[in-house]
Amino acid sequence: MDVQPYQKDPDFWKTRFRLIQPNMRKVDAIDLDVEEMIDEVKEYGANAILVNGGGIVAWYPTTNAYQKTNEFMQGDFLGSVIASAHKANIKVLVRMDVSKSYSHLLESHPNWFRRDAAGDVVKHWEMLTTCPTGPFWEDYNFRVLEELLNKYPVDGIFFNAFNYLRCSCKRCQKLFKEKTGFDLPIKEDWDNPAWRAFVHYRYERHADYNQRLAEFVDVVSPGTVLTIDTNVTSDSYKGIRESGWHTVNFAESNGCITSEAFNFVDRPFPKWNYWVGEEVKIGNHIKQTSIILSYSKSIFSRRAAQPSHTVWV
Repeated sequence: MDVQPYQKDPDFWKTRFRLIQPNMRKVDAIDLDVEEMIDEVKEYGANAILVNGGGIVAWYPTTNAYQKTNEFMQGDFLGSVIASAHKANIKVLVRMDVSKSYSHLLESHPNWFRRDAAGDVVKHWEMLTTCPTGPFWEDYNFRVLEELLNKYPVDGIFFNAFNYLRCSCKRCQKLFKEKTGFDLPIKEDWDNPAWRAFVHYRYERHADYNQRLAEFVDVVSPGTVLTIDTNVTSDSYKGIRESGWHTVNFAESNGCITSEAFNFVDRPFPKWNYWVGEEVKIGNHIKQTSIILSYSKSIFSRRAAQPSHTVWV
C-alpha cells in the first residue's frame, strides 16, 4: 500500500491547541522510549509537542561540522519523535538555538561571536554568545535549518533564546553608524540620542531577521511555520527591550506568538500570579498565543533535573 506524504496544516497554529515541551538534557536521550513519551503527551491531552532539534546540539544525524551531535543519542531522536508524533496526530515544533556556540571555534571563526565594549568575547556559562549580525546568524543558521527542513516533515520551527543582545564588535559598530549616523553607544543613556536610535535600530533589525527567517522556512519547507521565544508583557521591561523583541512585528511573519510566562521560584515578592492570562489576553489581540509554562524555575541550567516535588497542573 502506498504511504501518503505527510500533509502539513499551518492553520493549526491559529486554532486552540495544547503543547507540551519535554525540555530535555542531553543525558535524557539514554534509553529513551520515544513512543512512550508520545503516549504520555497524549495522556496530558496535548496535540502538539516542542522537541529538541539543533543549532548548538543536534538531536539528529547532522552533516554540519559546527553542530555537536548529542553523544547520548541512540539512532535518530528527532526523526523518531516526528514519526511517532505524526502517527498519533500530534504536531511537532522543533526547538532550535543559535544564541551560543563553542569556544574551540573562536580561533577559526572570531567574527561569529559577541564582543563587549573592551573587545572581549561575551560568555554565557562556558559557552560563547553569538553576534546577531555575524555569519553565525546570517549563514550558519540558514544552512542548519536547510538541512533539517529537507530531512524531516516539520510542522514548525521554534527558536529558543531569540535575543538580539548588544554587541560592540567592529561589524556591529559599522552597521549602526551606516544606518543612523551615530557611534554605537556603550551604555544605556536616554538623554543620548544615539542610545534612543539604538533601541529603535535593534527592534527593526531583529524584526527584519525574523521575517527573513520565516520566509526562508516557507520556501524550503512550505507549510512549516516559524515561532520564537518572546514575551508580550513583563514587569522586567529590560528583558524585552534588551532582547530586541517587538511582538507586533514578529507576529506579521510567525505562525503564532510563543511566550514563556512563569514566576521564578526565587523571584522576589510580590509575584504577578496572573501573568499567563495577561500574556494570552494581550497576545491574542495580535495573533494566536501559545504559552510555555514552567512550574519550577529555580535553576538556570538544563543540566540540572527538576525537583522531585514539582507539581504540574
